[in-house]
Amino acid sequence: MLGMNYVIDTTARTFYVPEGCVFPNVFHIARSKSGSQLHLCASLNSTFAQLVINISGRANLGGGALKIEMYEFESIQIVDPALLPELDAGIFVSEEWDAVRPSESRRALDSVVFNALGLTAGEREDVYAGVALLVGDRKRRAESM
Repeated sequence: MLGMNYVIDTTARTFYVPEGCVFPNVFHIARSKSGSQLHLCASLNSTFAQLVINISGRANLGGGALKIEMYEFESIQIVDPALLPELDAGIFVSEEWDAVRPSESRRALDSVVFNALGLTAGEREDVYAGVALLVGDRKRRAESM
């Protein structure tokens, strides 16, 4: 089972819980229509998905938090999980998932997704820069109010 937070500070997080759990009122539950839950989790946690979520969500909460409703979550465009190679769940062990300051762990996950998209090194850096710009602008606007 996957759960993605619907109130987002700097980073949308999707949690992979193979045994299942209850996500009361703070997470959207995600299920893959085809392919593995692990691959869907990788796609949703990628910086590419962060870019799409920051474009799709609404920054109408205090402190510049972003909110994404279920109907918005269901319509976001992500990398098809079926395009991703075989993955080890260990890729999600890191707690360093900040999308604005990507760690080596995040970049390792992103590399899998960026490879599936065929992005060049420059295009990959543009995705990182785009996310940092969108999050930074959202946070600055909230501080100026």
